[in-house]
Amino acid sequence: MNPLRKLIRPIYAPTVIFAIGSGAVAPLIVLAALQIGFTSSHASTVMAYYGVVGVIAAPLVGHVLLHSTDKRGLMGATAIAAISLAICLFSLYSPGTVAKVGYVIGLTGIAVAASVWAIARQSYLADNIDSRYRATALSMLGGMMRLGVMAGPALGAAMVAWAGIPSVFWLHLITALIAGAMIAIFLVPEPGRAKTAQTAAKKLNRKIRRKADSVSTAIAAFAGMSMHIVRANRNVLIPLWGAHMGLSPTLISATFAISAALDVAMFYPAGRLQDRYGRLVALLPAYLIMGSGFLGLVLVDGKMAFLIFASLVGFGNGFGSGIVMTMGVDMSPDVYRERFLGWWTAITQAGSAAGPLFVAVLTDTVGLAGAMWATVAVATIAALWVGSLFPLAYGRLGLNTAGRELTSSSLE
Repeated sequence: MNPLRKLIRPIYAPTVIFAIGSGAVAPLIVLAALQIGFTSSHASTVMAYYGVVGVIAAPLVGHVLLHSTDKRGLMGATAIAAISLAICLFSLYSPGTVAKVGYVIGLTGIAVAASVWAIARQSYLADNIDSRYRATALSMLGGMMRLGVMAGPALGAAMVAWAGIPSVFWLHLITALIAGAMIAIFLVPEPGRAKTAQTAAKKLNRKIRRKADSVSTAIAAFAGMSMHIVRANRNVLIPLWGAHMGLSPTLISATFAISAALDVAMFYPAGRLQDRYGRLVALLPAYLIMGSGFLGLVLVDGKMAFLIFASLVGFGNGFGSGIVMTMGVDMSPDVYRERFLGWWTAITQAGSAAGPLFVAVLTDTVGLAGAMWATVAVATIAALWVGSLFPLAYGRLGLNTAGRELTSSSLE
């Protein structure tokens, strides 16, 4: 029996449901701020603040989860999300100064809850899935998140047309409660955190790693940050490049839809390839295919070229589904894992925040094409980085690049 089937109800289904709500809300954060009474510049600042909170909160979330269990953390995050969404709804129905403050507080809670959900699920899979299936399990998790984020905006757009912006926050509130209920019913209770740290390795037939290796972590973290930078730039540069070419918004949106479909189609094969042949069989294609897609966009004109190369970027991104989470678990110690994953999440996701800033600065200084070339360079450097250094990074932990033990060095 496939060991991942037992994760459908407690992990994967709640992930899709929660992501539908968060995906529906994300494009409307700025519009909701405008409706509450923020100016355009302040609404943009609110959106940036929302992203930064998620990064800053991650280490604190990891520390808090050390003293709890993943199930309790997820239930607590559900409660925080529900309360925060209720505050946002109050702000939307009662615009004014108090509503502005309430909206910022609500967004803070939503961002913190999302961090808890991300780290607790990652930790749960690390403690409960054999390393032979780790990448597949985490790629599936990443794929479920992407499915929800794809479906959410479409559902949100329909709801806005039907009942206005507040209806989408109601949608997220309902999806959060449903996902939390599934966690409460189906997620198997864990022993205390200290006991889990000591027993997980034994249960999964491996030795306990008591601390992280700083060199290995630095090598993997650079790879993770680079992945987030290229991904974030994809969401900014492809629409800008389409507009630069004079393409219609309809064609650009359709291209994004095709790209997203190719992306989602790859999450399961990418995970299986990683578990069988190692992380490099996902990382190298992800960087090289995405880089080639950006390169093709710069070098080749025309609608068909835009469609092909933008879709190629999405296809390449599909190879990287869950890879940053997988690397984080591979690098993490069995003791204080949640603290490590909190810092890992903050460091690697800083790339998502840096990417759009990176594009803005380069576009202002050397033009849009310069930003495209720089993204190609980031992807190429990252591919060379992992190709040359990943055997060292994993070898220092006594692992092969599929995350399985080679020797006992650096363990115990």
